[in-house]
Amino acid sequence: MHRVELSRQAEKDLEKVFRSDKKLYQRFINALQAISVKPMDEGKPLHGELKGLRSYRFGSYRILYEVRHGQLLVIIIDLGHRRDIYK
Repeated sequence: MHRVELSRQAEKDLEKVFRSDKKLYQRFINALQAISVKPMDEGKPLHGELKGLRSYRFGSYRILYEVRHGQLLVIIIDLGHRRDIYK
């Protein structure tokens, strides 16, 4: 199992979700748990400017993350609705 750390941006976004929609917040928490167990199986690799990152999809929402295997660490870069996440 990998340790999960959130970037400042991801922390802010998750706090917004927590305040506005508890069910969606729980879906994000469940997704983060799944990513921590099998980070390479859960998300797909990204290309272009985002090469080196992975994207986990659930419904219309995405979690962008980086895996550091040597440290057993997953860094959550950003999370949110798909229309906003890749900007």
